[in-house]
Amino acid sequence: MCHFITAILPKSANIQQLEQLASKHGMKLSPQANLGISRQIKPDELPFLTTAAHCDCGTSLGSDHRQSRTEIDIARESEKLRKKGWSESKIQRSLNQKERDLLRQGSLQADVQRWQDFIVSAIQFRYTPYIGLLLHNYHGPLNEQFTLTDRVITILAPMSHTSLTGMRENVVQEFRAHFYQETRFK
Repeated sequence: MCHFITAILPKSANIQQLEQLASKHGMKLSPQANLGISRQIKPDELPFLTTAAHCDCGTSLGSDHRQSRTEIDIARESEKLRKKGWSESKIQRSLNQKERDLLRQGSLQADVQRWQDFIVSAIQFRYTPYIGLLLHNYHGPLNEQFTLTDRVITILAPMSHTSLTGMRENVVQEFRAHFYQETRFK
């Protein structure tokens, strides 16, 4: 099980500029081929993985609803990997990698600030009118099917850290410069 963060972007977004901005903030934008997500977002939107490393485990996004990201439950993680048939050396390498990932990401505050800077810059530079972020804990491959439970709009000014740390899994958290009321016709 690993957390991954998906950016939901309008097709009108300047993807090339957003890729460069993401790289500057230690992220990556890669098209995500998950038909389950694509079917649940707006028709004029595309999903992109933001992961630059192995996974996004330990992310500050949604951390208010999880154990402290600096805590690694080694026994539980080891048992889970043993059930998958992993060898002890492979389990140890995986745990070491997760620990390195946590150290590389730095403090919770720094990770939140990195996300906040990326979101604000992307919208202020007008590379996109909004960014949706989706946090999901995958139990299998990245094309795993799951249900999006909500879409919440957050206005950038003022954007608090809890907008990111309070994110819920399987909810698209949409960040915009201004409130926008979407009209849907049936």
